[in-house]
Amino acid sequence: MATHECELFVIESNALELEEERGVWQEGHAQLNEYLENLAKGHGRRVFGAIAVGKTVRFYEWDSGAEEIQNLAEIDECFYLDGQCQTVEVGTKFNL
Repeated sequence: MATHECELFVIESNALELEEERGVWQEGHAQLNEYLENLAKGHGRRVFGAIAVGKTVRFYEWDSGAEEIQNLAEIDECFYLDGQCQTVEVGTKFNL
């Protein structure tokens, strides 16, 4: 049986010192949006991504019916990897 490998999860990351800068989140959002859109076009499936800045992370999904990535949590909600690692672990068990 032949297998087909494809990327389903992409991480866009930046340094800790940029954690409080709103522009870094907006730039990461734009980059991840473009990257996931192109990945989804290549294999026609849902793809997932994350933007990590320092110890904070936001999770996103690109679905072919959407025009841009959708936040998998509440609007602008960040998860803190050093304090919410269990929440992050549960939240990343995607139903593909």
